Amino acid sequence: MRHISHIVVHHTASTCSTVESITHWHVTHPDGNQWPHIGYHYVIDKVGNITNTLPIEKKGIHCRGSNSHSIGVCLIGNFDTEYVSGGQLAALRLLLSDLKAEFPGVIVEAHRNMPMASTYCPGYNLLQLMPELR
Repeated sequence: MRHISHIVVHHTASTCSTVESITHWHVTHPDGNQWPHIGYHYVIDKVGNITNTLPIEKKGIHCRGSNSHSIGVCLIGNFDTEYVSGGQLAALRLLLSDLKAEFPGVIVEAHRNMPMASTYCPGYNLLQLMPELR
């Protein structure tokens, strides 16, 4: 098992993404990333369903410079223009609670606050919730 020091919270920056569309963009879309797998470990859809998209043991591709020691959690939505749904927030709280129990001392952080990040992810409205989620 790799050492996990951070859980990095993201948004899709798109209001209509699905796990399948994210995977397609990350892996197979000709204009996409062309990665070997989806970048996130977990994706939370708009109603609060949590999908484990990548085993925690496997390094994600979601946060340049921090992938080797982090878990990527992505919420579907553009939280610069919309609010996190109640179902998503409840699911995120539950997932973070479980991961914190499994990895004591882990730091929960917004993607934009990670070293080497050059993004506004996870959007303004989700960013406002980060102090409570930590």
